[in-house]
Amino acid sequence: MPAPRRMMMAAAGRPTGQAYRYFKLNISDNNGHAQTTVGELKIFAGATDYPVETMTSNVLPSPLVASASAEYSNDKAWKAFDNDIVGDYWRMVASSGWLKIDLGAGNDIVPTEYKITGLDSSNPTLNPKDWTFEGSVDDVSWDVLSTETRTSWGHRVEFTYAVTPV
Repeated sequence: MPAPRRMMMAAAGRPTGQAYRYFKLNISDNNGHAQTTVGELKIFAGATDYPVETMTSNVLPSPLVASASAEYSNDKAWKAFDNDIVGDYWRMVASSGWLKIDLGAGNDIVPTEYKITGLDSSNPTLNPKDWTFEGSVDDVSWDVLSTETRTSWGHRVEFTYAVTPV
């Protein structure tokens, strides 16, 4: 299968310089389906994408921890962080919810952008429509770094968004 196409979205400003340990994709609506999927989510600090290691479960490799408001069957949260946009993905049976990654103690990063890959253009209603991308130092208080709306998705297309405080 060919590599995913990449599209850069317009930057709304500059990152704050704040380092975060936790990152959350908070989906408020999808495009009209009873389920929501994310093929891949990558967080960047400069040229380095996080998590650096490929996840193989919700808690491996340590110290990474992936979680979600809901998971469907075998489509676990970690699959959005496994560097496999061809086969694996995270899915929940809901039109809203969240997907989160904990980079582990001492692994805080200053995010500059994030990339999200939709699952499938043949059924774009499965992909997120409205969401915020958020960062936290304590998993309690969250800073909104990006607010987005996307109604069209290509097949396994990776979209890039600048991190900017709201």
